[in-house]
Amino acid sequence: MTERPGAKLGLQDRGHLGVGASADITVYRDNADREAMFATPELVFKNGELIVKNGKVVKVTQGATHVMRPA
Repeated sequence: MTERPGAKLGLQDRGHLGVGASADITVYRDNADREAMFATPELVFKNGELIVKNGKVVKVTQGATHVMRPA
């Protein structure tokens, strides 16, 4: 789901799980109500560090926000 924005922004280390990737990963528990599912991730890893577990922030990290607004 997130590969294309990283590629469009020219971010070589984002949007994939290959060698050299930043390991930004979000894990969701399957739910027929997709809005609810995406509202509360089970796990979030930022640069390989666990920052959200069971929908609760467990670590605060510094970083940047990349925004893409397609036409």
